[in-house]
Amino acid sequence: RYNESQERVEAAQAVYDEVRGRLDEKQEELQKARVLAREEYDRAYQKYRLKVLAVRLAFVLPLLAVAIFVFLRAKKARSKYLLHANAFLAFASLLLIFMIVENVWKFVHVLGISILGAVACAVTLAYLKKQLFSFERVSRSRLREGKCPWCGFPLRSGAGGVAALFCQNCGRRLLEECSECGELRPILARFCPNCGAESKKKRRSEKNKRF
Repeated sequence: RYNESQERVEAAQAVYDEVRGRLDEKQEELQKARVLAREEYDRAYQKYRLKVLAVRLAFVLPLLAVAIFVFLRAKKARSKYLLHANAFLAFASLLLIFMIVENVWKFVHVLGISILGAVACAVTLAYLKKQLFSFERVSRSRLREGKCPWCGFPLRSGAGGVAALFCQNCGRRLLEECSECGELRPILARFCPNCGAESKKKRRSEKNKRF
């Protein structure tokens, strides 16, 4: 009986090994088929993306060309519709930029994020510098603190307590004659402390900003 049982076990093991070998072969064939199917799918998807990109470019590029033509013509003629031409050109440009970013973003997203972050930081710093550290703001703050508006050196009165006409540190002129009352006024002050008249230089700069 033992021998019969041993023979049965060996026969079953042989059948198992044969089935296992066939299963391994089928799994290898299945894996190869999956790889081939994936490669074929990738090629088909790439062709599809190229076709979609070609269709989009066929729409966007002529639109951008028309927008550039309209903008240049309106600018040359100084047309009242120049603002609309600008908007049309911006719209067409944004469409093209969006298409480019959409197609290359997955390849350069890390670099793109770094560039966008650097640009955003630069723009923010430039804005803060313009708003908080402009010469006009700094000079007014220095005048309030009794310092030279040009270099920030503490001002000292001249003989007899008269305000100094020039800075002892940088030599720049500090006071000028008011065109309205004839009294001396801080050269960078917007209004005269004696008569309240606005500086002509300030008025001219405001007009230039408007135009």
